[in-house]
Amino acid sequence: MIELLITSDVARYCEFRSVSQILTLRNHKDIEMVPCSRADIFSTKSLSMIEKRILMKVLTLCMNYEEKKSEFEAFLDKPFVEFLKFHKLTPSLMGYILDAIAMVSPAASLLQGLERTQLFLKSIGRYGPTPFLWPLYGGEINQAFCRMSAVFGGTYILNRTVSDIIISKHTSQVTHIVCNEGKEIKCKWLIVNADYTRNILSGAEQVAPSRQISRAIVVTSGSLRNADGREETVLLSIPALDGASPPVTAIELGSSACVCPKDESNLRVVHLTTLSKGAAEDDLHEYVDLLFTRNEEENKPRMLLACYFNMPDYSEGGRLSPLHPTNLYITPGPDANINPDNSVLEAKRIFQELCPGAEFIPRPPNPEDIIYCDEQSKAQSPGESFAEEVSVNSSAATDQSAKEEDGQSQSDGSNNEYSSSTAQSDVVSHVTNQSDTCLESANQSPDDITKD
Repeated sequence: MIELLITSDVARYCEFRSVSQILTLRNHKDIEMVPCSRADIFSTKSLSMIEKRILMKVLTLCMNYEEKKSEFEAFLDKPFVEFLKFHKLTPSLMGYILDAIAMVSPAASLLQGLERTQLFLKSIGRYGPTPFLWPLYGGEINQAFCRMSAVFGGTYILNRTVSDIIISKHTSQVTHIVCNEGKEIKCKWLIVNADYTRNILSGAEQVAPSRQISRAIVVTSGSLRNADGREETVLLSIPALDGASPPVTAIELGSSACVCPKDESNLRVVHLTTLSKGAAEDDLHEYVDLLFTRNEEENKPRMLLACYFNMPDYSEGGRLSPLHPTNLYITPGPDANINPDNSVLEAKRIFQELCPGAEFIPRPPNPEDIIYCDEQSKAQSPGESFAEEVSVNSSAATDQSAKEEDGQSQSDGSNNEYSSSTAQSDVVSHVTNQSDTCLESANQSPDDITKD
């Protein structure tokens, strides 16, 4: 996602704040900072010297696993956790790597764990002390891509939704969509979020969510990490309390993330996410009670408001049924993964099927390099347009020469006439050379023209 934001220049429509700390819950009660970099590992007081050396050795192996494949041959068909146990990592060290660095389950494969760990380590220090960025104002990434699309011709219809689709009986293709006001809109391809299928597809064609996501949004007065009220954006990875459920990810945001006011109330907004086992409140209320308090007596942030809800997870996406028309694409939407790369890969896959060989979201031109012209100029050939400009410039040059001649003595009239003819000849010669250059440019690439 970060690479796409940069290459497509969409990042200029967004503002981000670096996540300043990555935390974990140790022994189900103590919140501690996860040592990510070499400096963090050797400066932390929560690890012994032996643990620090073991952790550094394993992280170094994960960082360079392509160059030391022999170290991993015995674990290729085993879970990532077996590799960690072989290197005698303590339970707390394995918790750091599985829950906060690689962010994978104990059942994850070796390759998956290595890739996620390497991505984490390579991202440290690129934009801040941790690998994570948070978009300000609660998330503007979707709107930024929409804005870029609109600038280059994308059309948006507001206050409308898809109420039905029309499929041809002869071709079994989607031909039209019907919006909520009954208007039909013709389409060649239809790309739609899986959540819409509950309204526009019959029961046999509907896409069932592969799983559910449990979410909680908690408003607190106080920070999980800093009792002094210092502003920070922190990510907290919480291992399962029962040892079997999926881990919980929490991110705490303050006024610097533009999601709550900056005043003496010291408000924070905390998002908690996990894969569902049941209702969201049943899945997350234990974690909320563990992190926050409802009174001011305990040494915890005070909870002012809590909201629980479930979201469908259509992480499989694509055409999931042979009954679907071949020009209908169903996208999965958000999942429980903190990394949005899966959504980018799915969008790129669909784009390449619809536009084979085209570049996926290319970088737009620099506004300073765009030449704006009216419709009349577009209808003219480059030579005609340039000739008119040259004619105006030649007349202006002649008038200027005449004004200069009036200030000179009559005795130099013949010389002035000669000078004027010479000046005009030079202008014509300059124009001819310019015309040749312009016509040659028409056959050159845009890059060559810019250089000329």
